Amino acid sequence: MSNYSELYSNLSESIENFITTVNSQKLEKLVTDKWTVKDELCHIVFWHRYYAQNYSALAKGEKPIVFTSKGGSTRNQEGVDSLKNKSKDELIDMLRKAQKELYESIVVKKVPEMNYTNRRKYKTEDFLDEIIRHINGHAKKILK
Repeated sequence: MSNYSELYSNLSESIENFITTVNSQKLEKLVTDKWTVKDELCHIVFWHRYYAQNYSALAKGEKPIVFTSKGGSTRNQEGVDSLKNKSKDELIDMLRKAQKELYESIVVKKVPEMNYTNRRKYKTEDFLDEIIRHINGHAKKILK
């Protein structure tokens, strides 16, 4: 088992760097041909809240709500659309709240694995590495 505290700390750093990046840009700036900076923020918040909900359920010994796979781009757009009416500050608060929930499940309760689609389970250390890369990738995309 890897050091969950260290990995969680790396994730927290990625989240805060992402927030700093978002705050350094105009929310309306196009990042891709379809998504703005705000859409990127909505995307990260949507998934982070989903991960936190999954881990929280597992920490309580409950079965998490796991998405059936319907293709990432479809789910991603639904996630963005579900949050687009929130303000930047509300979204950032939601992101930080989800991050705190992950701390409880991962660092305190030490949930060893999770699954967020019906396809496979992830060891917590692999999952954390993956979402750190994902968040950092979106931050880099926003800065281009």
